[in-house]
Amino acid sequence: MANQGDMLLALARAGAGIVRLAEFHVFEDLRSGALVPILEDESNLVEPIYAIYQDRRNLSHRIRVFIDFLAASFKEQYWV
Repeated sequence: MANQGDMLLALARAGAGIVRLAEFHVFEDLRSGALVPILEDESNLVEPIYAIYQDRRNLSHRIRVFIDFLAASFKEQYWV
C-alpha cells in the first residue's frame, strides 16, 4: 500500500503488482496498452471527496467560490 499515486503507477508500469487509481491518473497508460484494466466489476467503488477548511465564519471569498466550483463540478456525478 502507498498513498502516492505516482509511486503506485510506477510500480504498476514495472509489473510489480496491481493498483487502484483514478481513471484520469492512468488514462494514457490504458489508452496505450501499457496497463490493462482488471477487476472491472469492482471499479465502481466510491471514494468521497472532501473540501476541508479551518473556519466557516472567516472563510475567504476565494475559498467559498472554489468550494462552490467543486460542488458544481461534481454535481453531475452519481456519487455526490
